[in-house]
Amino acid sequence: YNIIEEKDKEHIIENELRSALKKSSSKLANHYRQFLTFYNDSFLIPDHYESREEYISARDDGLYETLADEKVGSRAEKVIVDFLFTIGITYQYEPIADWADTAPEKQPYKPDFYLPEHNCYIEHWGIDENGEVASWFSWSSEEYQKKLKWARKQFAQSNYDLIETYEFEQQSG
Repeated sequence: YNIIEEKDKEHIIENELRSALKKSSSKLANHYRQFLTFYNDSFLIPDHYESREEYISARDDGLYETLADEKVGSRAEKVIVDFLFTIGITYQYEPIADWADTAPEKQPYKPDFYLPEHNCYIEHWGIDENGEVASWFSWSSEEYQKKLKWARKQFAQSNYDLIETYEFEQQSG
């Protein structure tokens, strides 16, 4: 048994965690990563706001912070980033897809994630099982479906794979 001073406790715990995290297969490292993935997972719920405008304003003010210390635009994107980061997959968030067609009057296409080691993209579509967007969306369901079809066409004409996830999958766990 060793008796340590109160101020040294934090250093011992920190050193043990650092040592365990270096061994990616350690049980402590796996539990710690899992804890971080779900710790402080706060998110905005549209029903908790009095109006659509109030909810949109709150969303604009507070982006979601990931385990990789990035800010992303939705809870689902946070879940995806935290998963990729936790298992060590290299990704880029919203890179410009310079290979996709873009009209002069439009912004460049930026899929949600690019996985360079796997030469594929992930797009998270904010739609329910019926292809409808949430009531607070700035786009109509028809506009969103048009973008979705356009993006799929871009991928069909490219050398990249597309992995698609959907909001209704996120909400159902």
